[in-house]
Amino acid sequence: MRTKSFEYQKNEKEKSVRDIMVLNSNKSYIDGIDFQYLNEEEIEKVKEVQLNYERAIKEFTKKAFRRFSTVKIVEILGEANYPCEEEKE
Repeated sequence: MRTKSFEYQKNEKEKSVRDIMVLNSNKSYIDGIDFQYLNEEEIEKVKEVQLNYERAIKEFTKKAFRRFSTVKIVEILGEANYPCEEEKE
């Protein structure tokens, strides 16, 4: 699990401190769960869920995790988003 705290300036007038659980990041964006929208109980629950997820896939990550440079990808041949159980219904 990776968390990040940072000062964010949305525009000239709006500046805020953010504390997030990072889900994805690249040179342009950081995607994550913004803890300011959750209460303490929810924060602990989401951290627990993430840790359980990481434990569950650890053996597969050790065996098959790879990082690919996007500049070396010649062509995207397909993409998929698999829905969670609630979304299937």
